[in-house]
Amino acid sequence: MSIASCVAVWAAPRTVVVLSDLHVVAPNKAATMTIGAGERKMLKHSALILETVVDSIIARHDGSSVLVTGDLTDRGDRDSHNHVAAQLKRLQDAGHQCYVIPGNHDCLGDVSASDFATIYAGFGYGNESRRDEYSLSYVTDLLPGVTLLAIDSNGDSASNIAWAAGEAIEAGKRGNKAVAMMHHHLVPHFIKEEQVLPTSVVDCSDAARQQLIDAGVHLVLTGHTHIHDAAVAYNEVHSDSLIEMCTGALAGYPLPYRVLEIVDGQVHATTRYVTAVKGEDNMLQLSRERIEQSVQELVEARGRKLWGSIEGKVAQHPLASRFLAEEPTWENIEPLLKGLKSDVQKAYLVVSEGNEPHNDVSRLIKENLREEIMSVIRGIVKPEYHEAVVEMIMPEVETRLAPIIDAVLGDLNPSSTVPVDDCVFTIKL
Repeated sequence: MSIASCVAVWAAPRTVVVLSDLHVVAPNKAATMTIGAGERKMLKHSALILETVVDSIIARHDGSSVLVTGDLTDRGDRDSHNHVAAQLKRLQDAGHQCYVIPGNHDCLGDVSASDFATIYAGFGYGNESRRDEYSLSYVTDLLPGVTLLAIDSNGDSASNIAWAAGEAIEAGKRGNKAVAMMHHHLVPHFIKEEQVLPTSVVDCSDAARQQLIDAGVHLVLTGHTHIHDAAVAYNEVHSDSLIEMCTGALAGYPLPYRVLEIVDGQVHATTRYVTAVKGEDNMLQLSRERIEQSVQELVEARGRKLWGSIEGKVAQHPLASRFLAEEPTWENIEPLLKGLKSDVQKAYLVVSEGNEPHNDVSRLIKENLREEIMSVIRGIVKPEYHEAVVEMIMPEVETRLAPIIDAVLGDLNPSSTVPVDDCVFTIKL
């Protein structure tokens, strides 16, 4: 490509729509499925949600590219994959080229890795792309002047990312910019994510980030954790960096997807939401209620399990008779669990929405947690020992729980060069 044609390409606006975590259940299966306790996704509406987004893309965008960063289906079954493929074909028939990559849910049922490539042969796994010999990774031309690196993060991530870095270098030799997409995180999106959610970040993340930055990759598109967030990674000397743009789950609150406008070598990212589908006008509220209910069910189940493991042991402690006014029971502990349900709900909703540091939720949750613990202490500890027990317990809360809350609801993007708004921002490609 000549210098003149490169300038023309970068000057012309191009639209790329990014979807993630569709978790589609085929309509014939959704009609009879049972929603399990703690399910946070809108599985019964998942097919309709995708169809609604497809309708919107066809109506609003002329010749856009559509990228899906994994978990196209929830159960990895053939019927659901065929339904997704049919919707992607609708897009391609309307002039929108689609590319997909598998997530951890996509080959769970009767669809193998080779089946996945066959079903999505027209969406990244056909003649328009070049496959990695050992994985479902591939490389293709996304736009004039832009190469897409589709990285399979389910297998040997170190090998797959090394392969992609080599392809990025080759793209650079041709004058192309390279954009990567994968399902799992390459960059941590909150402090100690690797420890809190060990399966969310690929094992080789440090070396892999360095390889991709060195190869000239400055934008990586991911999903998996159902959060809507942007995070940065630098090379060793902080002279170059890449942005990882994680897109929230299309099948979960707040039902988001991203629209990227690429022009003059910059990416302008905005966020859109599915607010209604056929037969249901208030999807935002329904999906929020689904999260709230699932959090209650999960916290309740885990709280009861934990209490079952320690019930009776507290009263047997050598200091119990001295400090306790009565033997702890589930009724004594339940108020703390009720408060935890509310706190976790707030945290999950805010993390799903993005821009969590701007909501002051971390401070509120820590304040609530302290008051809830104080309430339990006042209920079961002898009044004369309230102060002593508080002095024993609260330092543990401050040193153990508070940092975890701050980590999950914090942000790793202190630099002014990094987007502070997870939903709308502009970066260089």
